[in-house]
Amino acid sequence: MIFLSSPMNLLSLDPTQPQGQFWIGVISLLVALISLALSVWFYLRGKQKKVLSYEVLSNASIVNVVKDFGERITVTLDDGEEVQDARILVIQLTHIGNAPIDVNEIFKLRFEFEPESVLRCGIQATNPVGLIDEDDWQHALSIDQAQQRYVELTPLMLNPRDSITMKILIRRRIPLRVTGRITGGSIVEARPMQRFWTRRRLLAGGGLFIAGLLLAQAISPISAFVRGDCAPGSISAGGSSAFADTARAAAKDYQVTCPVATITIQDDSSGKGLSDLKENKIQIANSELPVSRANQAAQIDLDANAIGIIPFVLIVNASVEKVDNLTKDQLRGLYDGSITNWNKVGGPDLKVQVVGRASQSSGTRTAFEQHVIGVNVVLRRDILEVDTTGQVQDTVAKTKGAIGYVDLKTAQDNVSAAKIKLLKMNNAEPTLDSIKNDAYSFWAVEYMYTRKDPGALVKSFISYVQKRVKDEKFYLNYDAINPDVLEKHR
Repeated sequence: MIFLSSPMNLLSLDPTQPQGQFWIGVISLLVALISLALSVWFYLRGKQKKVLSYEVLSNASIVNVVKDFGERITVTLDDGEEVQDARILVIQLTHIGNAPIDVNEIFKLRFEFEPESVLRCGIQATNPVGLIDEDDWQHALSIDQAQQRYVELTPLMLNPRDSITMKILIRRRIPLRVTGRITGGSIVEARPMQRFWTRRRLLAGGGLFIAGLLLAQAISPISAFVRGDCAPGSISAGGSSAFADTARAAAKDYQVTCPVATITIQDDSSGKGLSDLKENKIQIANSELPVSRANQAAQIDLDANAIGIIPFVLIVNASVEKVDNLTKDQLRGLYDGSITNWNKVGGPDLKVQVVGRASQSSGTRTAFEQHVIGVNVVLRRDILEVDTTGQVQDTVAKTKGAIGYVDLKTAQDNVSAAKIKLLKMNNAEPTLDSIKNDAYSFWAVEYMYTRKDPGALVKSFISYVQKRVKDEKFYLNYDAINPDVLEKHR
């Protein structure tokens, strides 16, 4: 069953919306398939294996004299008959098909005029030379002696591209009609550009071109189903505010290629996400809490889907000059209240204001306490505690002397506009090498926790996020970290 926020969204053809892009793709695919089928039909319908084409190369009067003086000019035949307006037709007959025509497959191929109009006929040339022996040219064509109405070609074997050029003498200008029958073929009048751009070829080629364009447009949204990267339904994910922007961007892009899915992303804290998962308010809990802590918080049997390594970083207000690095001991002193002025760590004479996450189930706070200052540290009383990663950054940016912690992506995305600067820890930066070497410990494994057997859409979306995060510059590949180092963060 497909769950969507509104039936109208599913049927929308707005190209700026994922649903519209999807249905336009479906329609394009259907039109492409129809165009392809019609192209094939036109091609097969128009294709003839045995086709004789005739063309009048010349239709000229024998006497071409301007009669300025009113002369009466006539042609006298060898039997003494005089003809005033005699004309010679030069006709070329060509096999334009692709299969030989046997001698017994030509029936009564005639070039017809009016009664008593045909005077003489004969072969002018053949291609190839010798197609008809010159001694037999006079027998290859015969006139209807009874009415002198038509000239008939004696049946003969014709291969593709064979041609016969003939001359027919008639009394006056008379319309030509070609009759007869080819077994399994046809007799047609030659048309301009018939050799290549025939009507059927134009129709077939045009149809194939349109089909190709439409298939290219349709392939993106449709192929997601083929790859298994799309499942219908409606789900919600919540939890980590540090991971929320990444999850939200992934959900938006997923719905572009799979618009029959609706994915909502909430952001609060890792612990709140696990609580909502337990109460079936959401289907995915994004969290940096280790598996043991997550199972304890959710109190249900969870599937832990490791997404990647999320690095965290210390940030300070721009007023904290001359401080670019802090040791873990210095950070411990700043957060427990034993260091109250920045001049104690090489900074300006400025009061220290620490900022942290309010929820003890915050994944970022848990990583900070477990891997930076220690879980037994009692935080100073004047700490400013806020609910989300974004609030930590905003508070540090607007508070002189402030220090806080956020994920690396949030910090880097806003370092210029937010009036903050990033600090090293123990002279190490949050890079892949420093994390692999265990020189930088302020990081966590980002998980997407679910219940057991969560459904096709949940599995599909998690798989999509796992592939996507591998290409994100602010996340590290989970598989690239030494198992001994990973074990410390489980």
